[in-house]
Amino acid sequence: MNNLAERIERSLFRGKRKDNCKWELGAYLLHFKRQLCPFGDSYTGKDIVHLIIKSGFADWNLPRPIEGVPVDRATVGQCTGEQDMNQMLIFEGDVLSDGQHEGIVEWRDGGWCLCYRKKNGFTDNNNLVDVCSSNFIAGNIHDGCPGDFVLGVEANGAEFASI
Repeated sequence: MNNLAERIERSLFRGKRKDNCKWELGAYLLHFKRQLCPFGDSYTGKDIVHLIIKSGFADWNLPRPIEGVPVDRATVGQCTGEQDMNQMLIFEGDVLSDGQHEGIVEWRDGGWCLCYRKKNGFTDNNNLVDVCSSNFIAGNIHDGCPGDFVLGVEANGAEFASI
């Protein structure tokens, strides 16, 4: 992958729309709807909106608008810049599987990791770069996945803490 494409992918985010729960891809923006007064003012939840910024639709040779789509902050995840064994981009919060074990993609200790959480609190971490080409995206922590992972039990019977 060339450096420009890698930089673009690493600045790509996804989030679920607030109006219809569909995924949006683009840049992430934390927008403050108003300017604070310098005397004892503070932001509240209604003053802040989380947006995915993307290019809008345009017809031939017409200006293309930029759209800001409000998303649920809890679902916002950054692209890791890595791909799974099926050449799909991997995002923060994805659940990867090698067919026997499943783990969650997280940012830990200055890098992307595939984390296996167990009920006793112990976490096994693997560097994502080392394992991504031998794993596939089985789902994500927001939508679930087809296996038993979302139910708290890995396919091999190991129990996981609630996520």
